[in-house]
Amino acid sequence: MTIDISLNHELWAQKAFPGVQPLQFEALEGDASDRRYVRLKRGEESRLLLIGPNRQENILWLYLGRQLWYHGLPLPQIYKSNLEKGLFVLEDLGPLRLDGFSERRSNEQEPEQNRLPEQKQLLEQSQLPEQTQLLEQKKLLELRRDAYRKTIAALVCWRQKALSAAEGLGVQNPPYDLDMITRLEWGYFLKGLELIGVKANLNSDFHLEGKSLCQAASDYGEKVLIHRDFQSRNIIIKEGDPYIIDWQGARVGPASYDLASLLYDPYVTLDDEFKLELIDLYLNSLTKPLDKELFFKEFRLHAVMRLMQATGAYAHLWKVKKLPRYGRFLHPALTRLFELFSSFPQYPIVRSVIHSAALFSMEITCAQ
Repeated sequence: MTIDISLNHELWAQKAFPGVQPLQFEALEGDASDRRYVRLKRGEESRLLLIGPNRQENILWLYLGRQLWYHGLPLPQIYKSNLEKGLFVLEDLGPLRLDGFSERRSNEQEPEQNRLPEQKQLLEQSQLPEQTQLLEQKKLLELRRDAYRKTIAALVCWRQKALSAAEGLGVQNPPYDLDMITRLEWGYFLKGLELIGVKANLNSDFHLEGKSLCQAASDYGEKVLIHRDFQSRNIIIKEGDPYIIDWQGARVGPASYDLASLLYDPYVTLDDEFKLELIDLYLNSLTKPLDKELFFKEFRLHAVMRLMQATGAYAHLWKVKKLPRYGRFLHPALTRLFELFSSFPQYPIVRSVIHSAALFSMEITCAQ
């Protein structure tokens, strides 16, 4: 990929990652964020250069990241930083994200660099006898599932340690409260519907149901430090272990939010039986037992809010930032959102609008 960094950035990277061998730069493909990553290589050693344009975001990312790493959370180590320039050198965890381990990627072919060695071998050996192929596929499936089980363990570690590790930092994002839910979950969802052209039934009763839904989501029990973007593309797998990246949106919020983000991630498809296994693993790993009925109620509510935010994000990335590849994720997001509303019969108008949007998004996916 073409490298587009300034001479000042290049000179700073030379000093931040010193060595005898020449420094090589490899620009990495970006995702939805404005933050950019460049791989720095000196012989066999490598680091990542992060270029972040948002100073406030950078401050929280840096200070919180160092604290969480110091307290033993699975994050990349930050070696060097320059807040004035928005430049950071950190541990290179490699190219393999958790969505490379997923059972099925939602409406997207898996990139070559995200494939497991076992996946590549399976593709190369596609002429093997059918029985051998089935055995290889079973082995690969278990590797994928093991990656998710380990990610659940990492999430439990985050839940139990992150809030106390962040205390006293002096910088924090606003909490996940009614105001934020109304503006950045429900409000983003409404903007997403507008961007993709869904206008049916957005009447006063629809907005009253939305207000009630936001109020219900804000009335949650245990508060923890949530990542708020805990999904497969923010989990890197290195030597079989998961590492968490892009924690700049972390804030105090509901304990079930990050688990909902992972299990209802529109980038991948996990079967219902495996989702339940992961939920049981999560609950059984906690030091304090939970009221399961209350947990599942909050879990479903926050899955709804997360998918509403995701719908708005995909529509914005597609229509405003002109990144059409994100349009294909609208259908899995809206379909799962519609399914979740079967647990909330008190919001029939919102569910009807989501159904219309899901049908419309299917046309978008087919058109792409």
